[in-house]
Amino acid sequence: LKSVAVLPSARDWHAGRAMGSTFSRRSKLTRGQKFAEAKIVRIQKGKTSTLEIKEIEVFDPAAGLIAKYLEEDICMCTKLVLRSNGFSTEGFSELSSCLLENATVEEFSYASNNILDSAQGAPDDGDGASRDFVDSAAAVVNTALASDGAAILSKVLKHNSTLTKLDLEDNCLGDRGCIALGEGLEVNNSLRTLSLCKNFIGDRGCGQLAQALSRNRSCKSLMLNENLIGNEGFVLLLTTLESNSSVTELGLRANKLTLEGCATIPRALEVNRGLVELNLRRNNLQDYGCSLVAEGIAKNSVLRRLHLSSNRIGNAGISRLAGCLEVNCTLEELYLEINQVEDEGCERFAQALEKNSALSTVDLRMNSFGAAGYTRLADAVVLNNTLQVLELSDSLVASRKPVERVRAKLVMNIAAACGASTGVLAEEMAQLDPSSRPDEAPVNEASADAGSCRGPGPAEPQEVQQ
Repeated sequence: LKSVAVLPSARDWHAGRAMGSTFSRRSKLTRGQKFAEAKIVRIQKGKTSTLEIKEIEVFDPAAGLIAKYLEEDICMCTKLVLRSNGFSTEGFSELSSCLLENATVEEFSYASNNILDSAQGAPDDGDGASRDFVDSAAAVVNTALASDGAAILSKVLKHNSTLTKLDLEDNCLGDRGCIALGEGLEVNNSLRTLSLCKNFIGDRGCGQLAQALSRNRSCKSLMLNENLIGNEGFVLLLTTLESNSSVTELGLRANKLTLEGCATIPRALEVNRGLVELNLRRNNLQDYGCSLVAEGIAKNSVLRRLHLSSNRIGNAGISRLAGCLEVNCTLEELYLEINQVEDEGCERFAQALEKNSALSTVDLRMNSFGAAGYTRLADAVVLNNTLQVLELSDSLVASRKPVERVRAKLVMNIAAACGASTGVLAEEMAQLDPSSRPDEAPVNEASADAGSCRGPGPAEPQEVQQ
């Protein structure tokens, strides 16, 4: 720390003149404060612009020191990451308040800070029935973070024009906290990414976010994974997206959507002109819900990535989806792992792959089809010129010939996408001829990456694309 004295701005801060006499004597600092101070010194010396303290278990005194630093004119921090520490609601409120005046921090991550522990013994419902864990968590936050920290963050969103990314994952915001944030988001014009995963947000909170998005045009990414959003909130959100073309990424993994709420999906996907990635994993869509998603995809021209994993989709659902993929020319990544697709559905999907000219990544791991379905997929891949990654379960890729045929073709597609020379393509084409390979060649399952068909060698297809 003595070396910091050569920096005029850091000299004032370290001597306590800029931040008050509380921190003027290093011997009075707690362990957490010393750790935070060392991070601040690195920023002031120009070595980084990120103040990152995660999974260290520093507590409120460190939060106070960080807050005082962020309020100073000498602050050079642009990214603040305080994940999985021991801050209480008071510490969070102090940190949030300082962002009202701060003009340097662009990204603020405050995920997994155990705010639930700040108030134990949530009251029972009016009828005296005991609450389960979910209800207790929501009640705790309604009397803690929602009334203090979230309200202050709402003010931050209303007045701060620097913050572009806010991550509040796993903080038990509840509906009340989400409503407060939504009020701020409604008038904010700088925030680009908002993550509210694992916050016990229900329909009321989601409704407030939908209302905010009807006016907000700056938010590009909204993550609401693993909450308690049901049909009502889902319908309000998708209805808003019919007129909002600013949101490009929407995460709704593992919520409480049922088949009734799926009715709005076709209209939303047909009308929306901005959404690039949609995550509906673990929402129990089943065949009916998948059919509705397929109906929307058939008329959509902007969606690039679609997550439908763990939705109990069977042959009927994937057959309907396959029919839409034959006419869709924009969807590039499709994730269908952990469903119930059998050989019959796999046959129909293979037919779509033969005609599709957009898909580059398909994940079909942990489905119910067997060797017959896989062989049919291999035949389809040979006729496809865009697919680069095909993920399949290990048990399906024991047959050497389909594996090598698929892998060789995928490598060809990757090379073509990267503008490889004609000689390279000719070499890969030769690998597709089964007669050109000696039958006695051993199979090296370890090096073949049995769980996926990505092309030979250790290089991932994403690396080749780059």
